[in-house]
Amino acid sequence: MASSNFFGHTGSNGSDLASRLSAAGYAYRAAAENIYAGQGSSLNNAYAAVSAWMDSDGHRANILNGVYTEIGVGYWCDSNSKYEGYFTADFGDR
Repeated sequence: MASSNFFGHTGSNGSDLASRLSAAGYAYRAAAENIYAGQGSSLNNAYAAVSAWMDSDGHRANILNGVYTEIGVGYWCDSNSKYEGYFTADFGDR
């Protein structure tokens, strides 16, 4: 997202969560994704990301869903991109 200056669940190459998980070799029964982008020191931190997710019904549901037994968390910072900090949480169950 940072290198392409965008923010979204669909990748700049048209990929979606399912195709990215498959490409990584992750075989799953259920999966979901939360993403967050923030600018500035007060918005470019994990606390801001998780707070925003918990304030969103859909994102909170992903976090609290007992179906998911595994999580992958990623963070990337690029001060030259539209958003400086990018957070991703991918939830899954195999």
